[in-house]
Amino acid sequence: MAQGSDAVERHQATATRLRGEIQQLVKQAQVLLHGEPDARRPSAPRQPNPRRTEREQELEQALEKADWFRREIKRMRQELDSRDHLSAGPADPRERDPMRLYNILVDKRRELEEVQHCSLGLERSAKAQRKAEAAQSALRPEVESRLLRAKKEVEVQKRQNVKLQADRLKLSNARKAAEEDLRSDGIDLRREAALLRPPKPPGGGNPAAAGQAAMEEPPSLRQLRSNVNILREAVRQDERRHRAALKADGVEVDFAALHVQGLQKTVAEREAEIAKLRGVVGGGGDEMRNRPQPGPEVQLSERSEGAAEGNRSSDGGDLEEDEAEEDAEEEFIRRHRNGPSYEDEEEEDRIDS
Repeated sequence: MAQGSDAVERHQATATRLRGEIQQLVKQAQVLLHGEPDARRPSAPRQPNPRRTEREQELEQALEKADWFRREIKRMRQELDSRDHLSAGPADPRERDPMRLYNILVDKRRELEEVQHCSLGLERSAKAQRKAEAAQSALRPEVESRLLRAKKEVEVQKRQNVKLQADRLKLSNARKAAEEDLRSDGIDLRREAALLRPPKPPGGGNPAAAGQAAMEEPPSLRQLRSNVNILREAVRQDERRHRAALKADGVEVDFAALHVQGLQKTVAEREAEIAKLRGVVGGGGDEMRNRPQPGPEVQLSERSEGAAEGNRSSDGGDLEEDEAEEDAEEEFIRRHRNGPSYEDEEEEDRIDS
């Protein structure tokens, strides 16, 4: 019984030592995997290395094996404790054999040594890789200062570009609104310039009298006189257009009347030929009986001829009136340009009436 208790204590001491070794291996693996913590400087981003990736995979496998060994040791320890409590006594040597557990622990120790050897190789490779990365990413002080200045200038340029784009958008909208206002004002100005005429200088063309009359005459009266002249000219132009439209209608009516008259003459000639043919066929008496009488078509032709004569006479009168009106308009424009007097205004009123 004392021999069994000594074997149990020996196994527990071995398990405790193995647990400490496993914890040391786990810490070394974590240091290899994540690097040594350094609070003085932040860890720089590292580029993935294929060899390092393979080493990390091997290290993960080693950690998994160590974890599995830890679980196995714990399970075996629990099994050993349960066997000590539930064993029937020294009569069962197979269940109380201490060498079986010792052999298992020796095998596990051998596997742990292999894992430790692999972890040492991984540690050396990781240290060499960290040195190479530090040497690769290290910059000279002047290069680093130039890089910082370039980054600051790029940031300033970006902010200025954003601000300039916003100002450009605002100015483009304002320019479009100003162009639209200018276009509408130009259209209104051209319309008013087409309607307005320069006012008549008072004083009959005499500069002294014109200046005196301009000083005596109020601006509202001059504006009213200018508006009256504009309205008179507009009414005269409308009347002339109206007479031209009436003249065009009369010409169309005359053309239609002449066309109807020609058709009526053609119909009368055809009827005369038919009557002659009937006279030749039926004899002299029948010819006198069948002679055509002037029908409503001939009477309509005579009426159309009379209407055409009347229209021509009225057209002649209209032409004379148009010529007189054009002469009066030319005289009005000439007097308006040369500065008409009050007598000219009275003469213009008489012509308009």
